[in-house]
Amino acid sequence: MKKTLTIVTLFALTCTVALAQDKKLKDVQEGALWAPAGVKADGRLIEWNDSFQAYNKATKLYYTIANDDRNIYLAIKSTDAMNNNKIVAGAITISINTEGKKKTENTYKITYPVIAPITMQRGAGGPIGGGPAGGGGAIMVVGRGGGGAGGAGGMRAMMGGGAPGDPLDSATIAIRKKALLTYKEIKVSGFKDIPDSLISLYNEHGVKTMANYDDKGNFLYEVAIPLKLMGLEPGSTNELAYNVRLNGLQIPNLPNIDMMGGGGFGGGGADPGGPGAGPAGGGGAPTIRMNGGGGFAGAGGGGRRGGGTFNFQEMISPSDFWGKYSLAKK
Repeated sequence: MKKTLTIVTLFALTCTVALAQDKKLKDVQEGALWAPAGVKADGRLIEWNDSFQAYNKATKLYYTIANDDRNIYLAIKSTDAMNNNKIVAGAITISINTEGKKKTENTYKITYPVIAPITMQRGAGGPIGGGPAGGGGAIMVVGRGGGGAGGAGGMRAMMGGGAPGDPLDSATIAIRKKALLTYKEIKVSGFKDIPDSLISLYNEHGVKTMANYDDKGNFLYEVAIPLKLMGLEPGSTNELAYNVRLNGLQIPNLPNIDMMGGGGFGGGGADPGGPGAGPAGGGGAPTIRMNGGGGFAGAGGGGRRGGGTFNFQEMISPSDFWGKYSLAKK
């Protein structure tokens, strides 16, 4: 009993310290910063020493923007589990307006990781209070009021592994890291010397970005954009406007969504014993109704217990923020 209380006390103290640190950080970075020596956009963030210039509440991101005489760098860390799922489901888009205007038109944009489009699929319905397991693959709409175990397919590897808010175990983190390695393209637009298209992570243009997870399951993201690709010279006095956007899960032709009491979200994966596998979801959490149809079977959100607190509305809702930056001088 004493041991349990000690663990709880330590956890509470850790959370208090983290909250205090968040309050000290600005919502948007103020001032310019020269990038650390030897910085590499490898998604490990070692050079930044886990120290960030701002914590943006709208996107739940810790971040630092910096530059040297070659690149602009952005280092990002997300510690919120739901936010991490949202990022890998819809990617991060970085936009830079070299005219200092907070407008995404005529900006330089990069998006990573590039996610394959999600499709909608209808599955067999279950009775109110719980339904059968859903099939793997795309997000599945189950019958009226039915929970069902969520079909997640490839995305289960990114979003599975237990109930929302549960700490990730080492096996799940390893699966997520491995899944990130499959995303080998960057979407770019607005660059004079690069066609608006997908380019390789290992491109000849000098655009570098990489995502990763640390040992605690926090999402790490790093990007380097060459100054010359944006028509900037070292020491340029241009005021830049930058936008960081979490696109959210993109589902073409998404039906209207109503929240209903009753059903509940399904577990995260139908294959027995797999990461995020769980029983059919029961009542409790609200059901999402699609044009009068059934509830939403969570893509890996429920995990070991049916229902849970998977917030589908948050997953599909973009969030972003703007900041201003002038190049630092060494």
